[in-house]
Amino acid sequence: MLLREEWDKLLQNEEKIYIYGAGKYGKKLFRQLKQDGKGDCVYGILVSDRAGNPERVGDKPVIQINELKKKDDLILIAVSDQYQDEIIRELKKMQFTKFVNAYKFTFLEYEDEKTIDVIDVWEILQKQYVDARFCRLDIIVKFLAIEEYFGENDFGMSLYRSMQSARIRPEYADIAEERFRALIKSWEENGYDADSPIVVSRDYRIIDGSHRLALALYFRLTYVKIRVIDEDAITNFGMDWFLSCFGSDECKRIDNKYNLILRSKNCSKKSGVDKLKEEIYLILGKDQDFGRGQFYQSLEEIGVKGQRPTEKRIEIYGLKDLVKGKCVFDIGCNCGFMDLRLALDAKYVHGIEYNAGLIRIAEKVKKHLKRENVSFEVGDFKEYKVKQKYDIILSFAVHYWIGLPIDEYCQKVVSMLCEGGYLIFESQNRLVDTEFANYCCEFERIGLKSIRKSSICDDGNLERLFYVFQYS
Repeated sequence: MLLREEWDKLLQNEEKIYIYGAGKYGKKLFRQLKQDGKGDCVYGILVSDRAGNPERVGDKPVIQINELKKKDDLILIAVSDQYQDEIIRELKKMQFTKFVNAYKFTFLEYEDEKTIDVIDVWEILQKQYVDARFCRLDIIVKFLAIEEYFGENDFGMSLYRSMQSARIRPEYADIAEERFRALIKSWEENGYDADSPIVVSRDYRIIDGSHRLALALYFRLTYVKIRVIDEDAITNFGMDWFLSCFGSDECKRIDNKYNLILRSKNCSKKSGVDKLKEEIYLILGKDQDFGRGQFYQSLEEIGVKGQRPTEKRIEIYGLKDLVKGKCVFDIGCNCGFMDLRLALDAKYVHGIEYNAGLIRIAEKVKKHLKRENVSFEVGDFKEYKVKQKYDIILSFAVHYWIGLPIDEYCQKVVSMLCEGGYLIFESQNRLVDTEFANYCCEFERIGLKSIRKSSICDDGNLERLFYVFQYS
């Protein structure tokens, strides 16, 4: 579930909300609620102690938590991660029944494709240097804790608890360990969650996600997904910090593991195509409706499976011979895998797709394959300005989603066809696409001639009809 969807679901039936935290995260969350039309539902800003806090945040009163009598209104906890466990423990002790750790929702304003990227694990590790010194040795302690979880040492979790005790109140170190163990177990059972990007500043310093980076190092991932935001990373866990809290033997263990990790950097035996597949699966995340990390379209050339097999589709449509030496336009090209395959025979292929993340995948695979006669564009076909005419246009089960009236969609498609050109027009699931016949009648009315009609069930699940039209 996307962060926005999760947020909307959380607030769906809430009419009375309190924000826990009068600092920058509480203020950001309040701003987000106002932008979403929920500002009037906020009845106050909660703090542990009013001393040192403002009397109001915006037009909302700051309330000391022990003064709040009603226990079942929604409380959104908006504080940094080092205080979250402590506050959750206190709310439980005070018998509040409805509270949510809302820290992640403070990043909602950054949730668009331009802030998301995929970065090499070693590159992001390199970015954690300040003044020529590695400032995030906490990542190494977390790595050692993961090793103990898997029985590879007998001291990693102890170091982790000591570190957390020094960062936060000692009584909450056990909670932090419990949460970390649950995260490790999740990775062990389900793999990397590509929908939980590591949050970094513009200079790639880690703001949130150091546990995930330690896990990426342990499981020898090549890439991690990141979200880049306009915030400063102020955390500094360099050796000076550890020397002030740990004994020399403990610090030596941390330093030795750090050097071993660095030496292992060049030990990866993954091929170029394996690294590519890892990267594009990370970008994909849960971006499709067809199951976790499953592509809509396959690309057999690089060993990527999908719901719909490209080679089989090309054979059924008769595209291999049809596109030879021709210019092709693909409406709703998804990850571009069909276009990249057709480019082996076509003169030129251009695909348009509204989802920028899917186009990022297409561009990375294009670069890997060194296929120059194919291009991709992020855009909505409804708003697309016709620039040239094409010999072949592909409209594969997309007309329903474009949002144009039937006559406008058909007219726009035909306006892009060369005389004598072809349109391959595919339905949605034939059992639910009640308008498909109307589209086909309109195409014929404005000048296309049906030269072939058939059906396809390439995924073994949904049967679709398709027409091959010629513009004569």
